[in-house]
Amino acid sequence: MRVSQQVTINAPAAAVWELIGEPPLYPRFLRDVTRWDPIAGDESSRPRYRIEVRVGGVELGAIVEITQASAPHELRWESVSGIEHRGHWRVHEDGDRRCTVALRLHYRAPRGVLGAVTDGASLPLLREGVHESLAHLKAQAEGRAPARGLLARIAGDAREAGFDAAVLARTGLLAPARPDRLVGAAWELAQWDATLASGYAIAATLHPDDPALVDERATWTFAEVHRRTNALAHGLHEAGVESGDRIAILCRNHAGFAEALLAASKLGAAVMLLNTGLAAPQLREVLRRERPQVLIHDEEFVDGVKIRGLRRFVAWHDRHRASAITLDELIAHGSTRDTPPPSRHGPVVSLTSGTTGPPKAATRRESENLRVPLGLLDRIPLRAQQVTHIASPLFHSLGYMHFGLASATSATLELRRRFDPEALLADIERERVDSLILVPTMIAPILELPAAVRSRCDTSSLRVVAVSGSSLKGDLATRFMDEF
Repeated sequence: MRVSQQVTINAPAAAVWELIGEPPLYPRFLRDVTRWDPIAGDESSRPRYRIEVRVGGVELGAIVEITQASAPHELRWESVSGIEHRGHWRVHEDGDRRCTVALRLHYRAPRGVLGAVTDGASLPLLREGVHESLAHLKAQAEGRAPARGLLARIAGDAREAGFDAAVLARTGLLAPARPDRLVGAAWELAQWDATLASGYAIAATLHPDDPALVDERATWTFAEVHRRTNALAHGLHEAGVESGDRIAILCRNHAGFAEALLAASKLGAAVMLLNTGLAAPQLREVLRRERPQVLIHDEEFVDGVKIRGLRRFVAWHDRHRASAITLDELIAHGSTRDTPPPSRHGPVVSLTSGTTGPPKAATRRESENLRVPLGLLDRIPLRAQQVTHIASPLFHSLGYMHFGLASATSATLELRRRFDPEALLADIERERVDSLILVPTMIAPILELPAAVRSRCDTSSLRVVAVSGSSLKGDLATRFMDEF
């Protein structure tokens, strides 16, 4: 992904260089840059900096190195770790007191479908950010304040509103509804921003009796999920969880996992998503290192999470009695009154698989910006109030992302604890699934089912199959599309 823009500045090139030639000053005028700090090194080595950039609601970090600096005309940098990108400033003098400044950014997204989606969602945000950054640079170099008046705001708002309205209409989120419910939905969005809690609160207002969550145990409506997650949030708060505290989750895909995510969003708590494939020693190491306030887990993982002083709650158990208080017990005793929105929404902490060393944490803040989900919906043809089956683990970035999109589109979400290709096809037929979310390793087992089994189930309801997480062979993708 590449963005290139330029601006004419009524100031000498030397004045512009005083700003772009000093990278620690970048947070002053680069809109989405929140940090650009020098890293100590040898005088003979190239300068390096630790940077942080916000794209929508996602925080990205990197170590960058200055590869060329030719005052006052050119400066280049590229990343040496973290998010892969490179940048290039170029200044062309148009006389003694005028110059043209160009900024080029090249950003490499992750491979696969998820990378393509990330590209599509981030590109309009990045273009807008570069445009505003150059406007700020021009204003500072010319010694005036950047345009922030009514006309500038109207122009920017109009561009954003046109994009937003087009995506909302195409997705079906602008469907008619009772006026009182529309007012209630607008109030929920204003209260909660574009978060998981907001999506389900809005759906509970607009479609209270529609099915929201389906798993092996039962089906819950949006109104029921809203009340249950209110009660769970109050129960966790009474157990000592405050806004900003960490809640670790070690669960397979089921409604309890989804309700834990929603309750954490309502509390403003940070969520740490643990990989169910981690060995018991790795789990204990991670939990001791990260020190979450509480752990929500399935009973099957109890042997790897018994740590002195760690408060545990069980989300799923097959035994007559669980080893700790269950989420259902917290819900049964918690108040269903609405929770007050937190002052700040908590981040999401994902862990690496641990196959090449100790699992490492990567933090991203939950989006508060509608442009992020709308950017994704602009690229993925999901529709409102349809049925989504997430077979990809919810602790994976793909599964978590589509849980957020299901929240944004008031989708019925179907979850199963274990992947079974034959049972999956039966679920698609029974629930009339529109969107199926898979990781590539799930494709082959589906295609390896006997032809009689595959043809027995009606999968004609499928409109979208999203696959990401690792490489997918072209012939496998073609066979799957031909079959389904």
